[in-house]
Amino acid sequence: MRIILVLMLAAILAGCGGSGGSGSSEQSSTQALQQGIWFPCELGMNDGCSILDDDGLQFMQDGTVKSIELADYHCPITDYGNCFHQQQDLIDINARISGQFQFNGSDLTFGFQLNGDSCQTHYRLRTLDDQVDSFTVVTDQCLGFTAGETYYMRRYTGDVTLDGVPYISSSRDTVAGDDSGSDGNSGDEPGNIPDSDNTELNSILVGGVWATCEQGLQDNCRLLDTDGISFLEAGLVHGFEMEDRCPVNNFGGCFDRTQSGVGSQFIAAGFYQVSGNEVSIFVPSIACEAKYRYQIIDSNTMEYLVLADSCFGEAVGTTAYTHRYW
Repeated sequence: MRIILVLMLAAILAGCGGSGGSGSSEQSSTQALQQGIWFPCELGMNDGCSILDDDGLQFMQDGTVKSIELADYHCPITDYGNCFHQQQDLIDINARISGQFQFNGSDLTFGFQLNGDSCQTHYRLRTLDDQVDSFTVVTDQCLGFTAGETYYMRRYTGDVTLDGVPYISSSRDTVAGDDSGSDGNSGDEPGNIPDSDNTELNSILVGGVWATCEQGLQDNCRLLDTDGISFLEAGLVHGFEMEDRCPVNNFGGCFDRTQSGVGSQFIAAGFYQVSGNEVSIFVPSIACEAKYRYQIIDSNTMEYLVLADSCFGEAVGTTAYTHRYW
């Protein structure tokens, strides 16, 4: 039901009308959005967009948009609601649901899908500076902003943790998975993962969501399990639960990888390390570890042997196939 998405994603409507300011190019707005996390300005530009709402959007370089919220916030305005100051050095976020976004000139469109329900939103952007954009609402089924009104949003540039796990470092100001800079870790920080010593396997792993082939290679890995794993450049791994669209009755949770727009929900974040043809995964939030040995079949398909697994419930010694979705 659409009301579920609105309740999950709605931000407090607090911008004021009129875009104002002199804009940079539309292309600069596109590049900025693809690099970070944006929050609506609670008081519009009345305070220079200093106070931000706790609900935001994260735009990824691969065209993914995530609805996120602060796990904890400290609103500087008494009895005002859920907000925080943009100069706060560190925030911890939860990712709630993922979708896809597109740009066409200055037009931003994005949508989300959950349990068969979907929503679409269309904003017209104008860049005010490298951290603040105005957006005029054309249509909005996802976040609840009023059509025809103009609001403001700011890119947060401090440190970010995702469920307590380091996610974005202000020293490089990029999203995990962006290969435009180093992660800035010294190697002694908790959770630091060394670079892979297997370039081929690591390059294949990164990008998209990997899910187990429900029927192996019998159907060319067409039906995938709803539990998915996404590997990022910075040594981070995300667990997702994909939308159950199983076309086979009484088969269990699965989806057809040839279908577009399959929804996903973020579950947990962790770290991974590649050593030869083996991949080790550690998820701090649930203190679990898993280890797999991979054999590359092609750029989108691999066979794996379970060496250890306290995270996903797969039996040690079993083999299976995994395929990339997206």
